[in-house]
Amino acid sequence: MSSSDRRPYLTGGLNQTTLDASQDNLVQQLEMVADIQLASGTLRLSDRAKYVDGTFYSPRVVFPAVNRTVGDWLSGELEFSEIQLVVNNTDKEFSDTILPGGSAFAGFIGVPVTISIGLAEDGATYSIIFKGTISDVGGFTRDTSTFTLSARSDFQKANVTIPNQV
Repeated sequence: MSSSDRRPYLTGGLNQTTLDASQDNLVQQLEMVADIQLASGTLRLSDRAKYVDGTFYSPRVVFPAVNRTVGDWLSGELEFSEIQLVVNNTDKEFSDTILPGGSAFAGFIGVPVTISIGLAEDGATYSIIFKGTISDVGGFTRDTSTFTLSARSDFQKANVTIPNQV
């Protein structure tokens, strides 16, 4: 039985060698997390239950697919000007706290949203790919089991260069 650490992202960081090594290994795929700064605290969401540098991210959202396309001038950039997060609230965890009528409800309009992408639980590999605020028009909608947050970029450059090879 081998004792070597088979998680090279813990020591190598997010570089081309690590991306090449993780292409065929689903354990080391790029993962997204969202931080939403509410008045009552930070809402930390992911598409799977995970800890990143000791911080727990609740498995409540499905992120949009991150695709690299060959766009104008063959630039390798990931662009988001708006993002929608559909948050699962089937168990009503947020109904009595952060949602309208709850004890900590302060509204969602203008609340900062940050989306980061990185490798598994190593926080040093995460890079911010979207930074914006929840919009005042259609920024918050709700149904019986989910609520949807629509955030727009804060009008700064929201482009992140993606490596040419994976």
